[in-house]
Amino acid sequence: MPNGAVADLPQSPAAAGALGLAREMAGSGPTNTGHLLLAVLSDTASQGTRALATFGVTVESLTSQLAEIPLQGTTDAPPRPQIVEIKLGDTTTTIGDPELAAALGGLSPEALRLALRGALVDHPRESESGSEQAS
Repeated sequence: MPNGAVADLPQSPAAAGALGLAREMAGSGPTNTGHLLLAVLSDTASQGTRALATFGVTVESLTSQLAEIPLQGTTDAPPRPQIVEIKLGDTTTTIGDPELAAALGGLSPEALRLALRGALVDHPRESESGSEQAS
């Protein structure tokens, strides 16, 4: 729906439940159509579930299919980040490199920590006089 207007529309109890469950399934990430379909199927008494059941679609079969279809290359893929912002205390550094932003955006928090630590070991910070610090 344009401008996220779904919440403004009247909803059946099944639709309201499915939207809430889909948001829960997404966790901190964006809700996608896979979440919506799984949420609809979770209510075995809903009209949508009954219709999908006539085609043999179950939570298990859909979960299996969704696992085989990566989000990249679908319209559910999140937009590619264009910038990276790193905040340390009150200072925020912005890096406007789309390729770097996309690569960093694909890392887990732990992988990002390890990459930054590795970069610091490989390239120690220069002191005020311009000489490298001992590692």
